[in-house]
This record gives sequence, C-alpha cells and structure tokens, in this order.
Amino acid sequence: MKTLIKLFILLLLVSNLSNAQKKEIDFPKLSGPYLGQKPPGMMPELFAPGVISLGYHEHRIAISPDGSEIYFPVFGNEVVAAKIMFTRLENGNWSTPCVAPFSNKGLNLHPSFSPDGNQLYFTSTRPVDENNTKKNRADIWYVERIGNSWSQPIHMGDEVNTSYNESCPSIMADGTLFFESARNEVKNLDIYFSVLKDGIRQNAEKLGSPVNTENSEGGPFIAPDGSYLLFNSNRPGTFGEDDIYVTSKDKSGGWGEPVNLGKKVNSAFLDWTPVITPDGKYLIFSSYRNTDLIVPVDSIYSEKLKKEIGLPKTGNGTFYWVSAKIIEKLRPKG
Repeated sequence: MKTLIKLFILLLLVSNLSNAQKKEIDFPKLSGPYLGQKPPGMMPELFAPGVISLGYHEHRIAISPDGSEIYFPVFGNEVVAAKIMFTRLENGNWSTPCVAPFSNKGLNLHPSFSPDGNQLYFTSTRPVDENNTKKNRADIWYVERIGNSWSQPIHMGDEVNTSYNESCPSIMADGTLFFESARNEVKNLDIYFSVLKDGIRQNAEKLGSPVNTENSEGGPFIAPDGSYLLFNSNRPGTFGEDDIYVTSKDKSGGWGEPVNLGKKVNSAFLDWTPVITPDGKYLIFSSYRNTDLIVPVDSIYSEKLKKEIGLPKTGNGTFYWVSAKIIEKLRPKG
C-alpha cells in the first residue's frame, strides 16, 4: 500500500513538472530584431499582434538603442489600470512580456529611452511625495539603468512638471526634453521643451508657431540630433481625429511648416504618439483603426494580462509600423 502511495505521489510530481515545463514553453520562441516580425513596407501593418499589439489601448513604444529591449504601456478597460510592460532578448529569444519593476504605483504610460539607453523616461500619476500632496496629476519621471535593472523612479521637478498634466517625454542626445502639457489657457495640449545646460535642467518653454497652434499638439518624438520633430495634432486638414505630422529645422534654426504624413499613415481614426526606431528604419505609432479582436499568442499570457489589466477591447489604440522612408519623402528639408 505504501509503495502504491509513493508511486502515486511520484506520478503527480511528474505531472506537475510537465505542466510547469509546458507553461514555460507555451509562449512562442521569437528571435531576431523586432521580435522576429517581418519588416513592413510603405503601408502600415500591425506590429507584433498578440505580443505587443493587444487592443489594450497601447501607445508610445520604447525600444532600446541596441534593439534588445522593448517597453510598452497597456491600459485596462474594465478598471483604471495603466502599466508599462517589457520584453527583452534573452539567450537569443524574446522573453514573455511582464510588468516593468518601476511600474508599481499610479498609472504609468509613454516610456521613452534616452539616446544612450541609460535612462528611461515615462509618464506617471504616482505620488510625488510621501504626503501625496500632488495626487491625481500626470508628471514626467525617469529611471536610471543599473545593470540589467533600473533605479527607483526620479521625479523631473518643477522645471518640467506643473499642477497640470505633463506626459509623452522624448529626449535628445544633448539632454533637451520634449513633452506635451495642458498648461495653457484653453487647456489644449501643446508641445514644450526643457534644455539641459551645464548639467542643470532649465525651465520648460513652449514651442512657437508653426508647431503649436490654437488646436491640440502632442505626442512629440524628437530626433536624437534635433533635426526633425514628429507629433500628432487635430489641426484643420486632418483625415479624421489627430493625424501625425513632421517638421524639420530650417536654415535659420527654426521649425518649418509641419507636413501631414498623408493617407498612407493617417486614417479617419485617431493616429498618434509616433516613434522612429533607433536604427532609423521604421515608424511605429498608435492608431484606433483596428476593429478586430487581437488574440494573445499564448493562453497563459492571455490569462496573465487579464489578471493584471483586465479584458482588451476592439477599437482601442494599438501599434502599427511602416517604413521610415515615408518620413524622408515627406519631411521638409532645411
């Protein structure tokens, strides 16, 4: 009898081990640049559907300069939950996306790497101080790289943040920070920038015309060398809601007239938060154009997402990518 019991326990342990091993290998093995996805052409395509593009209202993706890490936000529908998730190349394969360690308080969105990869900037509604005296507002924070992990989040201070919402950071190689804010009188979003001078962060200034208008401008992506700026706007001339525009520095050092990226990129829906990949090859942006349910690539991953975020919903923003050659064809030359 004891022998039978021992045998039963052994079989149970083997069964549990097999299930555990199955859970580890259920997520597909994805290797190569950009999760092994087939590169897009001149027409936008969903980026990594079921892995990164999930229908959870994803917008503003961040890819490390060496291409080995991807950070992206997911926003829940059933409950107010916004968390930044990440995946990285490990032993030649991309890891199952999980919540970033610094995405543990408040709503967290809009990750953005510094050009050297040593800082990751993001938007968060986490408490600014222990007394939580500035709650329920979005500020810009960042973390410093420490080996394979990150420091505790660091608030960017009053030079950047105000009592209004600041979000969507993007930073140049010289430390100049671009972001969106609703601090103007009409409460539309405008694009602001803050220079780093002799290691000291300067008070933010609002970009002038023709970038900012009486309409809404946001979601800035600044080229590392500052030569061009991508952003979204609902100004007259869009194909629907917000469209994505590009502007370049002119000969005088000012910004040229923004150019709409056209019907190949923009749609009758909301198109926003553009990003150029670190290798300069692709434009990734968020769009509301998708109406089909996106199924996660793995059932265990799906259950994990439901537990962390809730259920996805069709028609929410998700990621598309397209060849960045379209930027070179459209953006004005200085």
